[in-house]
Amino acid sequence: MRTSRQGLRLVPRDTSLATPAHERPITEADYLTVTAWRDALRGFMSASKAILKQVGITPNQYQALLAIRFGTRQQKLAVGELAHSLHIRHNSAVTLINKLVTHGLVRRISSHQDRRVVYLHLTAKGENTLRKLVTAHRQELEMTAPTLRELLP
Repeated sequence: MRTSRQGLRLVPRDTSLATPAHERPITEADYLTVTAWRDALRGFMSASKAILKQVGITPNQYQALLAIRFGTRQQKLAVGELAHSLHIRHNSAVTLINKLVTHGLVRRISSHQDRRVVYLHLTAKGENTLRKLVTAHRQELEMTAPTLRELLP
């Protein structure tokens, strides 16, 4: 079983469409709830894309900045760990990091113990940019959260 960087056990979800026999029938209210939930999430994601576009950051770059920020607070985050965190291949993570380095948002630091390992850190510009993005996203979440809470069973 895989574990996250925080030591939590990651249990794969069963995403099959098989329905257990004991499950209750789907009602019109269920359809309405799922539709409203997805609509609220799409609204948040649309707002997120607009926020990121204003700064010239892609969604993957934003996710990488978040992962690097969290990783550097817990322990050093290596390129391979970033790839794992974002569910992308190592070479894709390297390309992503290259763009963040070019924008001056991230810097690489070689490991003293193993030259093959490169750690990632946010620059001051990266910290500032991420702070602005998280602030804007938090505001969006504060507007979306009441709708999502209402929809929870």
